[in-house]
Amino acid sequence: MVEMDLKRVVESRAFFVTVVLIGNAIGWAIPGNVVKRIAREDHVLLGRYSRAQMSWLIGAAILSAVAVFIRLGASPAKRRRRLFGVVAFAAGLVPALLIVDIAVRLRTDYPYAPGAFVYRRPANARYEVAYEDLPALARSLPRTPAGYGRVQCVMSYDEEGFRNTSKHERCDVVTLGDSFTEGSRVSDGQPWPARLAELSGLSVCNLGMSGYGPQEYLSALEHYGLPKRPKLVLCMLYEGNDFRSARMTVKSGITLGQIVATSPIIVCLNDFLINTFGPIGSKRDVEGLDDLSWLPISIPDGPGAKYYTFAAKQLTDLYAGREMLELEGSWYVTSEILKKMRSLCEKAGATFVVVYAPSKAHVVVPLAADRLNGEKVRRYLLFKKETLELPRGEEFIASLLAYLPNQESVIREWCEERSIPFFSLTESLSGEVARGRQVYYTFDQHWSPDGHASAAQAVYAFVQADPSLTVMAAYMRSHAAAD
Repeated sequence: MVEMDLKRVVESRAFFVTVVLIGNAIGWAIPGNVVKRIAREDHVLLGRYSRAQMSWLIGAAILSAVAVFIRLGASPAKRRRRLFGVVAFAAGLVPALLIVDIAVRLRTDYPYAPGAFVYRRPANARYEVAYEDLPALARSLPRTPAGYGRVQCVMSYDEEGFRNTSKHERCDVVTLGDSFTEGSRVSDGQPWPARLAELSGLSVCNLGMSGYGPQEYLSALEHYGLPKRPKLVLCMLYEGNDFRSARMTVKSGITLGQIVATSPIIVCLNDFLINTFGPIGSKRDVEGLDDLSWLPISIPDGPGAKYYTFAAKQLTDLYAGREMLELEGSWYVTSEILKKMRSLCEKAGATFVVVYAPSKAHVVVPLAADRLNGEKVRRYLLFKKETLELPRGEEFIASLLAYLPNQESVIREWCEERSIPFFSLTESLSGEVARGRQVYYTFDQHWSPDGHASAAQAVYAFVQADPSLTVMAAYMRSHAAAD
């Protein structure tokens, strides 16, 4: 009798609804690791969930509501009718959403365009935006001092889709690189290639593009750079991401992942989640937040300090021994591409130079090392890469400082062995930061207008002074005298 009563309870609609509600409540009761999300520069919603976690919770709630709606049907026949109605609604909703998605896409101007050789910006595009150096996340660091400020950006592109105010049929210098070369969050005339042209009086064609890697540098050089018959090719390698990928293919078209990611419906839903639920609970105190209290780093120490913050991955990427770096497949791919670019330049009569751009963490951490809490910095790295075996306390800071230059040293020595001119911006940028000039934005990884000006000045001085570039330096001087 008891067994029959228990079976009746388990099979009842009330029991089903109760189980569903309890399951959802348990899911919402489990918070995400908020401090870990901040360290990874990920959005935090409702002050406790990551976007992925909240998306799953909302999805589970919707499916649970549908399941309850079907289960509450008074009879098996009614439940079947409800199930059929839900399936029919879903079957009609999917193609309707697809039609809406396609219609909106056709009316949307995208910032990138597929190319025959490599993707670029739309031809003759022009954008006007204002960048404010503020935290991108509503739930951010415990301290958020004033950043660089507001920068009005006008971004102009030539007929080939690269950031030049006019098309270059011929040029003296070609620059290659990613967003640091294209000029992310700075206005026309401020990216370092434009500054270099102003300093030297030479014509400089900027082939940098946000998202490019060594594979795209090679393709842009071969198909757009060398046909302009430059005398000098400056390839800027950014240590933040130019050594992460071992892919050989060039990104010239649009992948399925990009098609999904740029869906207007998905973008709209993502923006809704961030803008609606991001601010809620963003000031709530959470356990472990003190681990982030050492950021932003202030340099120089004192009332005139500028502030710098960065994601944990900027340190984990550099925390590796030389042997490990040299054996990585990504370095093998990059080195092979550099050799091919050098060979193409030699055949075209151009001098190939590698310019090394350090990450913000590489520049600022050594300048403030004596003020850093070793254990807090150590835990910061572990938020990104939990498998790292790190010494504790002040021993960790010494270990970190020893590792930071390894990637740069590997590339420098590789270039020197092959007589490839190599110039690192680490020393010049470090000097500028130490003197109180804000060369990186506070809450963004990119250079400020001051950073681009500093980089251009340093590259210009290197070209003039390096013995292997005497021919180019003489050409610069003769060109300047003629002007």
